[in-house]
Amino acid sequence: MPQFKEYKLQNFGIEPMLELRGSLRILRNEIGLPLVFLIDENHDNSNNCIDKNIEDAKELIVNAEVVLIGVESLAGGKEWSIDDEDYCNNDFNGKFYKLQESNWKNNCTKFADELSIKHKSKIFGVESMGMMEKIEIDALEGNPYFQRDISTHPLNKVRSKHFIQTLFEHYNLLQTAGGNLILNCGRNHNTDIEEWIESGEIDAIAGYRANYLRLNSIVN
Repeated sequence: MPQFKEYKLQNFGIEPMLELRGSLRILRNEIGLPLVFLIDENHDNSNNCIDKNIEDAKELIVNAEVVLIGVESLAGGKEWSIDDEDYCNNDFNGKFYKLQESNWKNNCTKFADELSIKHKSKIFGVESMGMMEKIEIDALEGNPYFQRDISTHPLNKVRSKHFIQTLFEHYNLLQTAGGNLILNCGRNHNTDIEEWIESGEIDAIAGYRANYLRLNSIVN
């Protein structure tokens, strides 16, 4: 396993020295707020980032009071309707979605799979099945994003909002007395979230006020 770096985060209420394999940047630091670790991931495992992210997440669970881990690789949160291009309000659709949600996953679940061995109760999905299906349909021949860079699809930014909103929806349901969170997703999504932190929009989007750190092991 690659050499780690040591980080002191006592200002965030974390007393142990953290040994992490990625580079860490502080995006917000205020007293008394829960802390979200935004962990960048590349599905092709560039620079063995997934393996490093797994080790970093284990370290954060043990020494940084992480109580929830949201992952892009699994479905979760409110369902989004392709027909309406908005969140579902129909009870039938919502019930149907819940039946499908537990079986949905993307093609890169290694991070969630490894951590679920010992920490399954902390892992939950944040991906929108409806948004992903719409993006995939739009990429088919004859549709607007055929042979185009799919990362530029406008729904990807909406997905970023869905990820952070779903993370805090779970946090509120947990009714925890404290603890910190991890969001593991593609770095473009974490870049969206970082931009909202810098612009001051993040609290209204997330529905919760929190501190944020960004952890990147893709580029050392």
